[in-house]
Amino acid sequence: MSALRQAIVLDPRNPNLYLDFATVAFAHQSFQVGIDVINDGLGLQPRAAALYLARGVLHVQLAEYDAAEADFEKANELDASQSLSAAAQGLAAMEANDLDRARAAIEKQLARQPDDALLLYVRADILSQQGAEPGTPEFAAALSSAKKAVSLKPSLAAARGVLAKLYLQAGQTQPAIEQCRKALATDPDDQTTVYRLIQALRKSGNTAEIPDLLKRLATLREEAARKERERYRYKLIEGERVQR
Repeated sequence: MSALRQAIVLDPRNPNLYLDFATVAFAHQSFQVGIDVINDGLGLQPRAAALYLARGVLHVQLAEYDAAEADFEKANELDASQSLSAAAQGLAAMEANDLDRARAAIEKQLARQPDDALLLYVRADILSQQGAEPGTPEFAAALSSAKKAVSLKPSLAAARGVLAKLYLQAGQTQPAIEQCRKALATDPDDQTTVYRLIQALRKSGNTAEIPDLLKRLATLREEAARKERERYRYKLIEGERVQR
């Protein structure tokens, strides 16, 4: 942190340095400190869309959803070509348990960027969380969005995870297993996908792998808990703020 602060002093107009600081603040649950440093960066670079996006993410962690929404809107206004701010806006609304608003934000951006894999994945996830049932137009839209997201970006493991979940709901066990395996090839530490693979294998009657997968899931949970404890050992605390 000392080196990063010194870098900001030496190159105060470099937005990447403020983003690096925000990343460390996020990892150590020091969200307000991260916001304050991003504010410093925006004071010098008020048109840096990435800084508004980062600040919005930090606001979400503090449950300051209106502030987060304003930041995501500003990021999108400054750089409408990128989809991250719209996706983040949708995810923030999901965090606030406002799935209708989340879906509206994503649909609005998809009208501009219909072939954006990230937005398609988020729409599929929102529809799934809204309880779309097989045989309904909403379920068909979720399945179509997830499939398209995967075809556009095969490495997007989260989209494969949602697609596997939808296949399981539809009783299509084998495609669900296939999507789980492909998702884990990209992100082998995804506990949800490991658990979903166990479910799919049980339904298929192919249980030979399940004991090893259960051990793997237990190991992943232990490792995630260890990493979480390690992250939370330190927090960033602000001292006196120096005026430039």
